[in-house]
Amino acid sequence: MSDPISTLQAIRDVVLVLAGVLFTAAALVGLYRLSKGPTTLDRAVGSDLMLGVLVAGLAIEAEVNRHATSLPLMLVLTLVGFAGPVAIARYIPDAARHDSPDDRPSRGGDHG
Repeated sequence: MSDPISTLQAIRDVVLVLAGVLFTAAALVGLYRLSKGPTTLDRAVGSDLMLGVLVAGLAIEAEVNRHATSLPLMLVLTLVGFAGPVAIARYIPDAARHDSPDDRPSRGGDHG
């Protein structure tokens, strides 16, 4: 019979490694979107993704080292991560917000 604590530790290690691999893949996607653009909004999405990956990476590091000293930094980064896209969305032109053909008003006489 195996020790349940060592089994839980092995599961924890596997989950942490899997999370690290997935966050690395997300960071690569974010770096690609941040560098290639092509628009400012694409770059804003890439930077927001990178900020989310950074916060998640700090959470993984805190779990691995079993401390909570990075919690204030994570809180500040999440507040910046919320305020940044809100500020960007406030200043983009209306034409860029409604690029979808479904959002455009109809040009015919059908108004109802």
